[in-house]
Amino acid sequence: MMLLDYVDFQEDDDSIDLGCGYGVLGMTAARECPNGQHTLIDKDFMAVEYARRNCEKMV
Repeated sequence: MMLLDYVDFQEDDDSIDLGCGYGVLGMTAARECPNGQHTLIDKDFMAVEYARRNCEKMV
């Protein structure tokens, strides 16, 4: 998460999280940039499912 301390987020920034795992970084980007479009991708089906569930909880 320390990497995110160096990102200058703008409200309308878009993001793509490759290898999203459970979606922590993608959800952080979505929270910081509420007007942007955010895409989370992972090759592991279960990781994608957990990321989807975590994102639903965030809404």
